[in-house]
Amino acid sequence: MKLFRIPALIAAVALAMAGCATLDQGAAVKGPGSPVEKAKPADTKPVVVTQAELKQFEAKPPVASGQLNIVKPLFKGEIKHGELFKLDQPKDIGWSKSGELYVCDRTGILFFDKKDKFTHRIDFKENWSAPSGCTLDKDGNYLVAFYSEQVVRKIDGSGNVVWTATYPLAGKSTNNPNYVIADPDGAYWITDGVRYQLLKGTLDKDKFKVDMTVGRVSGTYTAQTRVPNDLPGVIKVVRNPYNGYLYALLGPSIKVLDPKTGQQVSEFGGLGLENEKFQQVSDIFFKKDGSYLVLDGMMNTVKEFNKDLGYVATYADDVRPGVSKLSANFSSGFTYDEATRRLFVISGMDDRVYLFEIQK
Repeated sequence: MKLFRIPALIAAVALAMAGCATLDQGAAVKGPGSPVEKAKPADTKPVVVTQAELKQFEAKPPVASGQLNIVKPLFKGEIKHGELFKLDQPKDIGWSKSGELYVCDRTGILFFDKKDKFTHRIDFKENWSAPSGCTLDKDGNYLVAFYSEQVVRKIDGSGNVVWTATYPLAGKSTNNPNYVIADPDGAYWITDGVRYQLLKGTLDKDKFKVDMTVGRVSGTYTAQTRVPNDLPGVIKVVRNPYNGYLYALLGPSIKVLDPKTGQQVSEFGGLGLENEKFQQVSDIFFKKDGSYLVLDGMMNTVKEFNKDLGYVATYADDVRPGVSKLSANFSSGFTYDEATRRLFVISGMDDRVYLFEIQK
C-alpha cells in the first residue's frame, strides 16, 4: 500500500473543516484569586472555502519519499511461543542496552528479541500504581516514574529495585512525576505533568534534590504573559543523544532546551494541519543522521524532519480521500529500528503495539 504525504493546508480552512479546538495549556483551570481574562467576542465572519482549497484536502502521492506497509500486529493477546499474554495499558517502549525491544505496561516490562519473539519480563509489584514512563540510564537500568505514588524507581536488568526516590515536590496531589530521564553525568530530569515544569535533580538518599527548575507553575501565567522557558502542556522531555539537547513535548509543538542553562534554544511545530505542524505531539525519535521522527498521537501519523527541521514526509498506511493515518488507535508512543526501518507504535485503545515497515 502506497504511502501518501499529507498536503500542505491553509490553517484556518483546515481547522474549520476538521472542527478542531484547543485549550491554552498555559492558562490552566483558574482557582480563587486567579486573574480571569475577559472573553473576546467571537468572530462570526463565515469561512469561505473555494473549490481550489477543497482540493488541497485530497490525498496526493508523496514526493521523494518511501512507502509504508502495515506488516502485522506485533502483540494482540495471542498465544506466542506457548505463553498467553496481553499488554495491559502499555505506557512506554524502547530498546534495552542489549538491543531487545522492551514494552512497559501496567504489570511490568516485557522484552522481545530481533525476531519479535517474547523472551522474558520484569514484574511490577501488585501494590505499585500504574507507571507513567520508563526510560534507560547509561548503565541500562530502567527509570520508571509512578505518577500516582509520586516516586521514581530504578530497576536493574534482573528486576531488582536499586532504589526508590520520592519526587521532589511530593506531598500534594497536584505534583506528580510524569516522566524521568537521566543525563550521562548522573543528573535526572523529571517532567511534572500537572505543574507543567521540568525539574533537574540529583539523588539524595531516598529523594531528589532540585538543582534547576524550568518553566513557571501552570496557571500563574497566560498566553499573553508566557515567556520562552514556560512549558504549557508538557507531557515529557526527551534527551537527544546526538546533540545533548532536551526536547520538551508540549501539545502541538516541541521546545528545544539547553540542559546547561535550561534556556530555550528553538521551537518547532505548532497547531495546524500543514505538513510541518501537529495536533498533539506524543513522542519523538532521534536518528543517527540528525533527522527526527515525530508521532502525532491525535492525527495517528509519524512525520519525518531533516536535521534542519525541514519537513520530509508523513508516514501512514491508511490513506483515503481526506484520511492519512496509521492503523493504530490513539497512538501514544513509538520507537524505531533504523537497521530494519521498522516502526513500533503503541496503541492506547487496543492495548497492543503495532509493527510497521517503511519501504525503501
